[in-house]
Amino acid sequence: MFAEPKFEVKDINATDVETSTVTIRWAHLPCNERNGVLRHYRILIYTLNPTLVIVQNLTSNTLELENGVTYYKKTLVGLAPYTLYGVNVRYVNSAGKGPNMTNLFQFQTDEGSKRFLLHVINNENYY
Repeated sequence: MFAEPKFEVKDINATDVETSTVTIRWAHLPCNERNGVLRHYRILIYTLNPTLVIVQNLTSNTLELENGVTYYKKTLVGLAPYTLYGVNVRYVNSAGKGPNMTNLFQFQTDEGSKRFLLHVINNENYY
């Protein structure tokens, strides 16, 4: 019989950070920390300014191998430009969810296109 996972997900990083998307990636929990077969990873995305608000509730089973290490990843879409976000990832097996992360992983989306802003400034009518 399986038990709920007892260990939190660690070592999350962000790649391909853009104005409205980001890909997050983390290492698969070691076998001795899983307490059962993976069903999926539960991902909660929060805005951090000015208050903590859940903006997305997702799952991921997408994996990749790099130098013999298994990583899971998820591309987050529909994010607001130049916004600070926090992410909580939990391992889920048939017995339940693992613990929340002690500290949310944080990232900030890009500002957006500076070319558009320059275009607007350069075409402004001055009186």
